[in-house]
Amino acid sequence: MCYNYIMSKPFVVEIIFPDRTLRGKGKTVLEALETITPPIKIFTKGTVKVSSGEKSVERTWMPSRMKRLFRPLSQEIVAKELTYLMK
Repeated sequence: MCYNYIMSKPFVVEIIFPDRTLRGKGKTVLEALETITPPIKIFTKGTVKVSSGEKSVERTWMPSRMKRLFRPLSQEIVAKELTYLMK
């Protein structure tokens, strides 16, 4: 599957909110998302940055979409989408 795509350099996922930045690392985008501790509440839109070596992607998402990053069933789908955007 696409979300298990492994590059030579680890993936770094940064989730940027106006008041804080959450960061995770892993061999895949899914592993990097799983290492991030979820915030208690999400009220504002945020920016998601995924990078691995020279490749990177940055997206700004609304609060409903940001909440999906921390739901276990949605993480696989979001990881697949972010990996696809990096190619």
